[in-house]
Amino acid sequence: LTKSITELTVKVDEFAHQMDNQANRSKEAHKRLWQHNEEQDDKLQEHEIRITVERSELLDAIERASLLAKEGKNNLVRIKLEESVLVISSRSEEGNVREECAISKEGGDLEIGFNSKYISDVIKNIDDEEIAMEFNANINPCLVKPLSGDAYEYLILPVRITGSN
Repeated sequence: LTKSITELTVKVDEFAHQMDNQANRSKEAHKRLWQHNEEQDDKLQEHEIRITVERSELLDAIERASLLAKEGKNNLVRIKLEESVLVISSRSEEGNVREECAISKEGGDLEIGFNSKYISDVIKNIDDEEIAMEFNANINPCLVKPLSGDAYEYLILPVRITGSN
């Protein structure tokens, strides 16, 4: 009986050791995943281009441009960031639209496409008079947030565009 208890104790100790090893491996995997996610979050926080724009002016321009975009297949609107102007354009078989909004900009120029519904849905949900929009490249999401604070942050995925509009 003593031998059986000793064998059982050894097996329980071995099992506990295996469970500890498993838990440590799991903790290490979670730690690496967490570090990877933090690195990805840091990449999302770094933006090369930042603009500030009046929310209502931008929303009105996007809604006007989207009227023709809806006639197309994908509700595509193009946004071109230049010196101190944001140009919104769309085209369909019925015609072309070009709208301009005054902006203040830090960083280079950029041309990026969005589904007009996605970008207008975000802007409609914001009450601020002015908003900040941050960009990296025309294939990376746009970050929309308040001028100060962190009351909200929206990511809008772009649509790949080709050619000129």
